[in-house]
Amino acid sequence: MVVAPVPLARSALVIGSDTRAFLGIVRSLGRQGVAVHVAPFDFSSVALSSRYVRATHRLPPLQQGPAGWIAALLALCEQIQPDFIVPCDDRSIIPLHEFRDQVAHLRLAMPGERAFERFFDKGHTRALAQACGVPVPAGRVLAAGDTAAQLVAEFGLPLFVKPRNSYLLRALDSRRNVRACHSQAALQAALDEIDNPAEYLVEARFNGIGVGVSVLAHQGVISQAFQHRRVREPVGGGGSSYRRSEVLSPELEAMTVALCTASQLEGVAMFEYKVDDASGRKALLEVNARFWGSLPLAMAAGVDFPHLWFRQAMGAAPAPRADYRVPCYARNLLNDLYATAGHIESRRQEGLAVMAGEALRWGASFGRLLIGIESMDTLPLDDPRPGWLEIRAMAAKLGERVQRQLPGARERRTRQVAETVRAAWAGAQQQGRPVRVVVACYGNICRSPYAAVLLARALGRAANGPAVAVTGAALACRPSRSSPDRAVAAAARHGVDLASHRSRYADDALLEAADLVLVFDVANLALLAARGLRLQRAPLRLREVLADAGNGEIADPVDGDDACFDRTYALIERAVSALQRVAEGAA
Repeated sequence: MVVAPVPLARSALVIGSDTRAFLGIVRSLGRQGVAVHVAPFDFSSVALSSRYVRATHRLPPLQQGPAGWIAALLALCEQIQPDFIVPCDDRSIIPLHEFRDQVAHLRLAMPGERAFERFFDKGHTRALAQACGVPVPAGRVLAAGDTAAQLVAEFGLPLFVKPRNSYLLRALDSRRNVRACHSQAALQAALDEIDNPAEYLVEARFNGIGVGVSVLAHQGVISQAFQHRRVREPVGGGGSSYRRSEVLSPELEAMTVALCTASQLEGVAMFEYKVDDASGRKALLEVNARFWGSLPLAMAAGVDFPHLWFRQAMGAAPAPRADYRVPCYARNLLNDLYATAGHIESRRQEGLAVMAGEALRWGASFGRLLIGIESMDTLPLDDPRPGWLEIRAMAAKLGERVQRQLPGARERRTRQVAETVRAAWAGAQQQGRPVRVVVACYGNICRSPYAAVLLARALGRAANGPAVAVTGAALACRPSRSSPDRAVAAAARHGVDLASHRSRYADDALLEAADLVLVFDVANLALLAARGLRLQRAPLRLREVLADAGNGEIADPVDGDDACFDRTYALIERAVSALQRVAEGAA
């Protein structure tokens, strides 16, 4: 279906940076001649390389507070005057809803107040579905005093403990994830970690395949609808990476209509169902009342949801319902590669022949590209650069892993560490000031506070060296959090007191002023890259100084047991001792 662009509205601001919904929206609007401005969360995202991005703008980190973020957004909108603003995920939609009075004059891609209340809380979604006669998996909101034994007796195993809200306004930087519990002990452990049971629900497994019904609606009336099915389910659950279009099921359409009418949905939503083909049973799992990850499939099949909502927001009459292509397949290449590797690994006990068969079937599925019924999410012909950059990044990671196994790799790593430390020390000495070292991890509650204490002790003793100021900080979490009890106890066993520690946020000024930034893993490096900072030199993974670093990671022990914390802290001690020796050589 081809829909003419709306000539009077020529710009949009898209908030996000992922390679699925965000990139799909940018391409949809850009292809229709809309000038697309973006405000990313991740400045290292390959999606920003799209030819359809007109300009990139910076908003402050959400960790600094939603009120400041909203104020910056309003200032940006005053500057660029966008005709339409599209928040792509919960992190931006939640503050926009909370401060809706302040942003009421803006034309926003939001689901409407009633739909927000129903669909951004899984407990309310279940209640609405039950009121509309839409089946849901067995389960309920947790109550104070619930025990694993009671819940297993009530619902059986496995059970899924789900936060009612993936994000909370008070912690927009921290996603709350579903816990799959396959034993009573695992369920009890999950319950023990919950402070407020009313913020969670528990659901039994509903066997079947994932089927999504995506819609565009105005005041609860659907104008566009599209149905897709997951080609296979990821091992352990999660989002799909390979899916196909299918004819809209009258039964699922009726359920979706009932939910849209009851919620007065405005704009788009994807209703995620599980369908058991053998029995015909169906159940609603959740509703994404925003653009969803499999959006590129709908666009490839012929339902251009972003542009259609853009036209609707501009006051255009609803377009005729699209007669989309069936079957049409779409694949997120890298995610599908990882998912397929997981499927193959999960069948290891069945033997190499079975694993080889899985790999061959995956390779054969690319034949659909040749007959024109499949597309790649990130590699369309008119905008291939994000996809190529994604592939190049994956190749670089694989190359790094290979290089670590080559002869002389340890010596090269040792030289690189020494050169980085020497440069840091020399820069500080030239300016006649202390060396500024920042050691950062995700939340500054487990690894970096422990390492900061050890580094301050060790580097302060570096022979003949300059004064060293060490700061521990969080890259992605809110400040003023205490260390978990296991971290405090493990640190005490190693002679470090974390009882009074409170996390601090690593703001741009702190990081850019540092002579040396130390991190723990690739995820930390990605968070730094996402900030688009002007660091004095490349950050150094703390474990790299050991030269026997393996994959160069010191993993976060936050969800581990006492033994995991002890292993992590012992590894940090070794790395700090090695860094002390390097620093003494650099002094």
